[in-house]
Amino acid sequence: MVHRGAEKVAEPALAGLARAHGSKILSVPVRSLGFARHARRPKARTSRLGRHLSPPFVHLALYVRAEGDGHADQFGRGRVLLDVSGDDVAAAAPDIPHRFAPLDTPAFVARFLDRAAPSAALFTESEVWPTTIHLLARRRIPRAQVNARMSERSFRRWARMPVLSRPLFSKIPLALAQSEADAARWRDLGAGEAIVTGNLKFDAAPPPVCPAARDALAAAIGERPVWLAASIHPGEEGAVLAAHRAVVSARPDALTIVAPRHPETAARILAALGPDERASRRSLGEAPAGSLYIADTLGEMGTFFSLAPVVFLGGSLVPLGGHNP
Repeated sequence: MVHRGAEKVAEPALAGLARAHGSKILSVPVRSLGFARHARRPKARTSRLGRHLSPPFVHLALYVRAEGDGHADQFGRGRVLLDVSGDDVAAAAPDIPHRFAPLDTPAFVARFLDRAAPSAALFTESEVWPTTIHLLARRRIPRAQVNARMSERSFRRWARMPVLSRPLFSKIPLALAQSEADAARWRDLGAGEAIVTGNLKFDAAPPPVCPAARDALAAAIGERPVWLAASIHPGEEGAVLAAHRAVVSARPDALTIVAPRHPETAARILAALGPDERASRRSLGEAPAGSLYIADTLGEMGTFFSLAPVVFLGGSLVPLGGHNP
């Protein structure tokens, strides 16, 4: 509970925080170095980097975190802009207009809102951007949190500074939460209304399968037994390769498909191979000729799922909590 007098202080404090947050505009040259590093990543598109600052007109702005391969397109199509934070979401929904999210500073967010003029803004999961939320509220643009979640750790952090967190979360009139525990945390932090609607991931259709790609891969695999290690994160490649070696030792004709969560992880997998081990790579247009196939592309996870009767989902051997198919 925050004293009413404190709230009167907190409101200008929040605005001041947004203005102070705007001082990060001075760090744009430094942040640009980060963008430059991003551009050197596989699949990164340099032409998008400037779009952090210049989005087009949209009707509805969706602020979407990286949900993994194949889930971004569940939001539908039309006059919608996916305001994304990385290439993963952009690649998973190529037919939906998208721009990288502007830096959460007053000048850039105001420019975004001036040019985009959205009629509503939806944030997903645990995305809470103070400057953006503050400016949306000031302009009376409807906003909501969908598939909302809040870990106990994040809740405790926000709860330690109620003078700032309550005015911020009170500007979120609706949170559609994944669970009752999530809803309770959003309510306690000040969200106007928190309703349990479940996890959108459970309502999503299966990842799409490309029939032509599946047929070509199935022909290359033939009758070999195959298993898939999907959404592998850095730090999991050692265990996956150990399992691969055990399988090949028992079944020399077996095929292991490794689909990293992020294509650049393929370099770590290759580096972990023994001197006599070889792997073919999907990103190079190679077929699964040997016993190890690295599926370092985006948007094809459904196709790989359809080929493998046994699947190991990554994110569970490192402290990330695992993934959904």
